Amino acid sequence: MSRESPFKVVIAGASVAGLSLANMLQANGIDYVVLEAHQTIAPQVGASIGLVPHGCRILDQLGLYEKVMEIAPPIQTFNFRDATGSVLAQHQDMDHRLIDRQMLLQILYDNIKDKSKILTNKRAVKVKLTHGGIQVTTADGTIVPGDMLVGADGVHSTIRQEMWKLAADLSPKHFDPSEHEAPPCDNSCIFGISNPCPGIGPGDLHCVFRNSSSYLVTGGPEGRVYWFRFQRLPKTFQGSDIPRYTDADLEKALAESADDNILPDLKFSTLVENKVSAVMTPLVEYIYKQWHFGRIITLGDSAHKFHPVGGQGGNAAIESAALLTNNLVKSLSQSTSGHLSFAEVVSIFEDVQSRRKPRVALNHRYSHGRARTEALDTPSKKLMALHLLPLVDEQVVTLSYCAQSPGGECLDMLPVRPHRNLVPYKQELLAEPKSRDYLQWVFIGAYLFMAAVVFCANRHVELPLDTSHTQNTSPTFHLGQPNEFRAKNLSTSHDFTAMSGVEAWASGLTPSEIYSLGHFIQPAAIMVIEGYRGRNKLTPLGLPILWLMLVHLVGLEVAMPLYFALYTMVSDSETYWWPLRRFVPLRYARSVLIACVVGEAVRIGLLYNHSTISNSTRSLDVMQQFSFLLIPLLVQAFGVFCGRRQELNPSKTLDLEILSLRNTYLVVGIAGALCYWYTLMYIFRDPAVFSMLNNRILLSLSSIQSVQLPLETGFWIYLLASYLWSVQAIWDLRRVGRFSSSVLKSAFGILIGNIGATNRSLLRTQGRASRKRVAPIVPVLALCLCVNLAMSLYQLPSNRLIERRLCIDYYRRTDPSQINPDGRLDEKLCKIREIEKDLGRFMLLWAIVVGRFDALLPTKAIIAGPVLSILGGDCVFNSLTYNLASNLTDDHVQRAIYFGYMSSVSYVVALLGPALASSTMTLSLWLPFWLGLILLLLAIPIIQLLPSPQELDRDEDGLAEEQHEPLLSSPLLKAQDDQNSLLHSTAERLQTIKTIISSHPRNFTLLLFSFWLTSLASSDTKLLVQYISARYGWTFASAGYLLSGKAVVNFTLLTVIIPKLLRSAREVQQAGSTEAVDKSNIRNAMYCLLVSVFGALGIAIASRIWMLIPSMFVYALGSALPIFTLSLLKSPAISPPHTENLEGSSDPEPHIFSIVMLVKTAGSLVGAPLMAALWVHGLDIGGAALGMPFFFSAPCYTVAIWVLTEMKVD
Repeated sequence: MSRESPFKVVIAGASVAGLSLANMLQANGIDYVVLEAHQTIAPQVGASIGLVPHGCRILDQLGLYEKVMEIAPPIQTFNFRDATGSVLAQHQDMDHRLIDRQMLLQILYDNIKDKSKILTNKRAVKVKLTHGGIQVTTADGTIVPGDMLVGADGVHSTIRQEMWKLAADLSPKHFDPSEHEAPPCDNSCIFGISNPCPGIGPGDLHCVFRNSSSYLVTGGPEGRVYWFRFQRLPKTFQGSDIPRYTDADLEKALAESADDNILPDLKFSTLVENKVSAVMTPLVEYIYKQWHFGRIITLGDSAHKFHPVGGQGGNAAIESAALLTNNLVKSLSQSTSGHLSFAEVVSIFEDVQSRRKPRVALNHRYSHGRARTEALDTPSKKLMALHLLPLVDEQVVTLSYCAQSPGGECLDMLPVRPHRNLVPYKQELLAEPKSRDYLQWVFIGAYLFMAAVVFCANRHVELPLDTSHTQNTSPTFHLGQPNEFRAKNLSTSHDFTAMSGVEAWASGLTPSEIYSLGHFIQPAAIMVIEGYRGRNKLTPLGLPILWLMLVHLVGLEVAMPLYFALYTMVSDSETYWWPLRRFVPLRYARSVLIACVVGEAVRIGLLYNHSTISNSTRSLDVMQQFSFLLIPLLVQAFGVFCGRRQELNPSKTLDLEILSLRNTYLVVGIAGALCYWYTLMYIFRDPAVFSMLNNRILLSLSSIQSVQLPLETGFWIYLLASYLWSVQAIWDLRRVGRFSSSVLKSAFGILIGNIGATNRSLLRTQGRASRKRVAPIVPVLALCLCVNLAMSLYQLPSNRLIERRLCIDYYRRTDPSQINPDGRLDEKLCKIREIEKDLGRFMLLWAIVVGRFDALLPTKAIIAGPVLSILGGDCVFNSLTYNLASNLTDDHVQRAIYFGYMSSVSYVVALLGPALASSTMTLSLWLPFWLGLILLLLAIPIIQLLPSPQELDRDEDGLAEEQHEPLLSSPLLKAQDDQNSLLHSTAERLQTIKTIISSHPRNFTLLLFSFWLTSLASSDTKLLVQYISARYGWTFASAGYLLSGKAVVNFTLLTVIIPKLLRSAREVQQAGSTEAVDKSNIRNAMYCLLVSVFGALGIAIASRIWMLIPSMFVYALGSALPIFTLSLLKSPAISPPHTENLEGSSDPEPHIFSIVMLVKTAGSLVGAPLMAALWVHGLDIGGAALGMPFFFSAPCYTVAIWVLTEMKVD
């Protein structure tokens, strides 16, 4: 069109979609013209249309809803009936309306101010694309120009056919040619309107279920009856095979069904006798893949057709028109010329299609599923319709019919009348709800993994053999379970003889037991409250007694992760979070608090009596055993009592229910907090009391030592699962648009609140054996955490920065229209082979440059590790920190556990780093860099906390040795500190290295080769983000979240499973048997390598994301390798003994770690460019070749297995 004329939209078809769009364009001052094929705008074709809330809301914005309400009564009674007409179920007040399609079209037409824009007898027959616009030729030869064409001409759309023809010449691959014959037809429909019939009043709706057929009958305005008869066809027809029905077919079908019951005393024949009109038509159900081409788009039935039983077709058309109007108004407001370029128009259409297709797919599934249910299509559908439907709660039925509304579109520029909705629209929320997507299964997998870890750990616990007490003693972390061993011991302890009974009992409880007195009430309250919510009634979460019994049997540390996993499984859907489904009946909401207080008081009282009465009766034992069931039983009893009172109107109960639950959460939270801080203050006030108490118990009852580890494991797992679930709950609230604050800030606040609990556990578990050795490892771990997390924060945003630059350069050359006016570009457009290959080549070149800088730096540069990692700084930092950890203990098991803790820090970083980088990248691409800088600054004061030689004590008597090798040791640092000349110092270190190598040349060389191989092979993990992004089309942020799930497995393995295995192995090995220890380390290292082989191969062949996730978790199990290989460095088969004459040379241990870290750095410097080259080559080939780096790493791990088998430790 001419640039002088205003922007004009040509609408083909005065349908609901066409006239709705005309009214919306009129409201925004956009020029348009409507071409209607018929002589009149609203012909009577015997059809009715359903209007549901999301469609009515848009009509209300246009000022038309009042007119609809004047003639269309709402559905007041919703009846489900069987083939005899008998009622199966009945529900009241459904906010749906049925109206003549003719009446709605007339309302829409009457609202048009300039009727000259509505042209009748103008059937569009030909479409032409012109420079800057379109031309439509009508059947009478009229040519109508415009800037944009909207096809709203129904299921047999001429505009769609013309669009396909144009694309066949200009872009043959744009449309799928098979779609011409693709739309299927499974049902026929007779729809009609009848004059008033007895038994069907205005606002009544009847759904009649029959075998292979069904009826939908409703009373409309002026007593009219709208009815549909749906009949299942003998087979599915497609395209040109779909039958066309004649008047004779209609009369035959009406006669065959005349005796069908609508009501018990109303036959279908009565409706037929009173009919005003009736039409028989096939029901096509289909959503076209592409709705637009060039400046042409189709809306409504032209783009998608649903089964009419759901009443969604007309409403979906109105929604699509609203979204198109929103985009058009926004784009025109940003245009300086008043017109839109070709690229801008295409961008508008792409957005409409991409946002509407998921929703119309939901409408299609709902309508098709409902049609099959009402036609009793399968035995399961028959069971559901005839037997289960009468039993379900009204909320469930309401949910089914309201599920289509919340995601509805509206006009952004027009006000929406405020309502207090129990089913909120997405525009009423803080953000549009989203699915958890793959993170759903990451969370579930993490919870199940935690539960399995503790359950397996508890299976191998040997209980004390004292038959008088084992009956009620559990080895697991049972919050609130009595520990009779401690109670019995305390009763004879001289330190507590002056205390009263209650004081002695309370003082005899361990920190975890004190903590439990105020904490058991919290999970119990959560289980009970969630059990009464409507959203959980049809799930196992609706059985709180079942979960409390599970807690009693296996402990909170197993039951709660399982509870969290099931909760995660059922709570992904947006409908789960609707206020309609959140309700707890008021009588139960008011009962929870008093039931929790009374039930917990009785339970604690029974625990006290059980532990202080020496000859307790059997009834008291039984009461104590089942005391955990008091809370749900009391809630039910109080609820029944309160239920006898008159209930308030449901609309008034919401505030009262929220207030009752808020008070419950407040009280149980305060109870837990008070016991938590009381326990913490008790420990800090006199930690020696608990150290003495635990040691005395363990000495007097040595058989309970095997119980201690599962208690510690259970506590940590319960703590970790609770923290993860708490953060997930906050993220869920943000995900579904109920919360707008930062999830990271909230997660950090929760973490700070748990630090005290962590410290308490450390004090309890470490205080009995090596209390003074807890402190030295903590600053080392803290330093590793800060420095490595700073490093991790750089990876994702740096990759994204490089990719974005390459992507912008690419589209500037190929398609500048894809770049937004502000210079931004959708990240999804960057996931193409050309750009990914350029990124791979860039990373390859960068790795080669990095490989030239490998000089070691002095210890003073430790804080520059992240920045200097490209210069070999990782080698310095790792050698220093591992050397520090090595010198903290002489116990090989404790040393290996320390190595595990240090390795776990890297996986904590892998857990937090990608997630933190991903979430902050969405705010600002530079934010992760600033956070990394802050972490480096935090690391500076931590360095001052690192242990000095005088603070460490290696003697069993606790006396400091006179000579200590400095722990912060490296060759260059020693050279600076030594008083001798630099030349002499260098010669001394060379002599030390020579001594190390000559001591055990074969074993040391083989071990170094294994370090080099595994470091080279593990370089493939640096490509995981790019691999996931390129192979599965994910954004870098989403890939980062997936890597965080992998890190959960790594962390749990290194902090829980491996320490348990090491401690268990120590019990069966002979004291001082170094050969057994070395063989065990080699064997475990080979297991880790074997798992890595399978994991790498699994990742390489994973063609689908569901195949990748388990492969990544298997690969993660190999992360324990450094624990065992680094432990070998202290072995006499590798390191020369301290008693050997080293001729004045320095301690060999720091040099060994420096050599190892140099070798590992060399492996990574070779691996980085090699893996990058393989990655680029794989991108050239495509397909399974994308996994080429992982195909290469698997043989490297295999060779490393062979290398370890060649080591001799005999």
